[in-house]
Amino acid sequence: MRKSSGLFWGVLILLVGGLLLLRNLGFIAINVWGMVWPLMLILAGVWVLFGMRGMWGVASEKAEYISVPLEGAERAHVHIEHGIGMATLSGVVEGGDLMSGSFGAGLNYSTRLRDGVQHLRMKMADPGFPWWHQSFNWDFRLNGSIPMTIRLQGGAGMLNFNMHDLRVTELRYDAGVGTASVTLPAHAGLTTATVKAGVGTLTLIIPQGVAARIRVQPGLGSISVPRERFNREGDTYRSPDYDTAENKIDLRIDGGVGAVTVR
Repeated sequence: MRKSSGLFWGVLILLVGGLLLLRNLGFIAINVWGMVWPLMLILAGVWVLFGMRGMWGVASEKAEYISVPLEGAERAHVHIEHGIGMATLSGVVEGGDLMSGSFGAGLNYSTRLRDGVQHLRMKMADPGFPWWHQSFNWDFRLNGSIPMTIRLQGGAGMLNFNMHDLRVTELRYDAGVGTASVTLPAHAGLTTATVKAGVGTLTLIIPQGVAARIRVQPGLGSISVPRERFNREGDTYRSPDYDTAENKIDLRIDGGVGAVTVR
């Protein structure tokens, strides 16, 4: 479990336990369990605000620059666990690296080359305490010359993921809390993508000229798909030329709490 996630649940458990103790001692008379969901939402909002402090330049810590060499890999699998703050995938890395970028509060990562596949795992470093003086912003790029699969686990804050020029053949994205914009690949052939929406707003951008089949499973929020571009058949939306298109995306969206917009 990520350190930031552990801290989140630790604070929630302390709050609930403290309220239960006060009720049992007769100091308060409330339904503690009925407050669990409001407390979770309040804490999630605090996490987002702490991340936003770094985005607005309040943090003073310098970002750490990290690059990971490709090492002759023919394919890659990248697993990204973002915590809080703002994460930006800004395009294609130059040179012979698999990944390079700057990471506020540092980055824990591991890499392994096996059978021509470079496995990279990225995770937010433990910011320590107090954490509010640090920047949690990530700004990085990935290699665009080799096919890759990406597993992305969102955190709390803002995420801007531009995969337009990447050769991503498979994407699994578990959104977190906050605002996210994800641009899908334009020249990767067939891309299979599964998106599990979280709490907040999510925009999925399918580049012009790329066909798509979009299967939706609504949650508590809304899912909007442009009917002028994709024909609807029940819970499935489909480009007219999906079967014959050179570049296409097979997308599944599981709705969360908030709004998902496909563009």
